[in-house]
Amino acid sequence: MRDLLSESLQSERYFGCPTTILCPSALVELGLAVAHHGLLVERVREFVTYVASEIRTLPPSIGSRESIKLLPFVITSIQPAFSANERHLLRTALKSVTTAEEALDRFRYSSWGIRPGNDEKYTRSEYRKYKGLGFRGDRTDYTVTSLHELAMEISLAIKHIAKVQGILRDKINEETHRLKKKIDRRLSREMRCTTNR
Repeated sequence: MRDLLSESLQSERYFGCPTTILCPSALVELGLAVAHHGLLVERVREFVTYVASEIRTLPPSIGSRESIKLLPFVITSIQPAFSANERHLLRTALKSVTTAEEALDRFRYSSWGIRPGNDEKYTRSEYRKYKGLGFRGDRTDYTVTSLHELAMEISLAIKHIAKVQGILRDKINEETHRLKKKIDRRLSREMRCTTNR
């Protein structure tokens, strides 16, 4: 698939279009990171919506942006359901999503180019406003490999959130089953008392 995308970017149709000076493979990896980020946001929204439906302290309908903002609160809310040994999964999931968000936040308003004197390094440049300091340049260098690793890290964050949701779902189902058993025992005890009278 990656080869097909690279070929399409080199098509005659796009020759002479001054849109970027990045090589096709760097563009593909950059696109992969952005696409994985979209999948991550959807996974987080699904997770936060699921937790909202169970704990009922959040609105039942949550948008993509809100879900990313609510994730730390949601992780804190479900922490008591996890054992001490499992809580590292919660920290890992939150950290990986936060890292992906910070990286992609920098991409949104950046310009990209080739590092002077090095065709294999790509520079992301952005001017950010800092309180009391005016505007300052923010620059990061990437290679095709580091862009690919970023895309894979975002993919890993998706897996972490999915794992946490799976464990939470199992725990909720388990508790529901225990509760049902408790109710059944109580009902059968009451039935015996009624028939013995």
